[in-house]
Amino acid sequence: MLERGYSKSSVFKYYNGDGGVECDSPIIYLTVKDSSYGNVSSYPLFIGEIKKQGTNDRRVSEGKKKQAIGNAAPDRVAKNYEIFADFCYNCDCNFFPYNVFLHGCDFSDDEMTGTMRGKLSPFFGDLNVFNPYFDKDVRMSLKGGCCYYQEEDFTVEQLYDYVYKCCEEGIKYFLCKFGEEE
Repeated sequence: MLERGYSKSSVFKYYNGDGGVECDSPIIYLTVKDSSYGNVSSYPLFIGEIKKQGTNDRRVSEGKKKQAIGNAAPDRVAKNYEIFADFCYNCDCNFFPYNVFLHGCDFSDDEMTGTMRGKLSPFFGDLNVFNPYFDKDVRMSLKGGCCYYQEEDFTVEQLYDYVYKCCEEGIKYFLCKFGEEE
């Protein structure tokens, strides 16, 4: 028999000699206790990051010339993706609940350049699509997680809906994984 619970971690921090990552939000876990053996395991249901980038809207309103579109947020997301993919891969599951929310004028439909899409698509596949899974059998070419972008700030309601949807999907996944009915 399994006992189920839900917990929220402290902020995820990972450092190595070359740098590290500190998640923007706490990771939400599903905690499973096998009452027959007393083993407790935690599985991630949601990992989230939000990044804002771009000042050209403000520059134009001030009568200044536009600057080149930056790549800082996609570069950081690419680095963090690898760390979170390894973290989830080591949890022995195909569920990859890494959700990235990119906003600001650099992420308008007009400004999303081929270069910026090219930096994100190899990791997430299609952008603005819910896909919290990856294929562990193809470790060197993982695609998965969710990358959403829009020009406007994400509202609390939008973020809540994304978090809820991801956690709900994760609970369904893990219930199936452990052989329990929904």
